[in-house]
Amino acid sequence: ELKSYSTDAKVEMAMELERQVRAGDSRIRSLRSASYGDGLLEVAIASTAGIEAAYRRTGCSLVAFAIAGQNDETQTGFGFSVGRSPQDLDVDEAANDAVYRATRLLGATKPPSQRLTVVLDPFVTAQFLAIVGSTLSGDAVLKGRSPFGDRVDEVIAAPSVTFVDDPTDVRAFTAGTNDGEGLATRRNVLIDA
Repeated sequence: ELKSYSTDAKVEMAMELERQVRAGDSRIRSLRSASYGDGLLEVAIASTAGIEAAYRRTGCSLVAFAIAGQNDETQTGFGFSVGRSPQDLDVDEAANDAVYRATRLLGATKPPSQRLTVVLDPFVTAQFLAIVGSTLSGDAVLKGRSPFGDRVDEVIAAPSVTFVDDPTDVRAFTAGTNDGEGLATRRNVLIDA
């Protein structure tokens, strides 16, 4: 599908994203960018240890960075949509998210300090988990850069927390049958209860 999708259709999708962001709220002053991107990856691995592996995958994205303003205040925000083919992309979702994120803090004031429950935006949660996940990598453990390297079988989080790295899950855009060394991937439980 990706190979047969025309360049004109890709350009039109990016232009439509820009139109929708600009029309989304009168406080949108400009866009840093509204773009379409895609890629087709084909990997072949062969080693002297007898490993032979190959895989392919595609990825597409729409991304908008909007600048909003009210009086002397300026805020920025982004929106995106990702998929394996252009048909998976949602221009409305990317545009609405960019407008919402650029305008939601206009006029905001700092609340007083207090203890309270915090609900994180899904994107912020993903960023936080990526930071934690990077400290659980074999590389970080071997180089002594992980606070968890010597804590196997120790309670480090609430019992409701389980953290899994699953490169076999086809819903992940980076899923694959083999890792960078050609070894078979598998589901890894990094934090269990």
